Amino acid sequence: MRKLLIPLIEGRQPTMSDVMEGVSSAVLRKMVLNMPVEDDDIADDLYEICDRVHSCCDNECPVYEANGFEVPREDTPNRGCKCFKDGKAMLTFLRQRSLQGVS
Repeated sequence: MRKLLIPLIEGRQPTMSDVMEGVSSAVLRKMVLNMPVEDDDIADDLYEICDRVHSCCDNECPVYEANGFEVPREDTPNRGCKCFKDGKAMLTFLRQRSLQGVS
């Protein structure tokens, strides 16, 4: 992200190279480039969030937030988050929650 911010700090427009090197999020990069965002891109970014947050499970994780600020636990006692480091499971969980909220 730093590489993307430097031109902005200097009062310049970022070049496409700055965008490609400065944005780690596949979703954001594709949005900036006006490219279609695929489910795999979203799952990759969700995985990256989980990897950063790891087992702390805090407000940075959209799954934690969507689950009422609680870790969605496995069915067995003393198990961690059922979406832990699985971007596709996170995406599925969030979409299910979104559909439940619409009804």
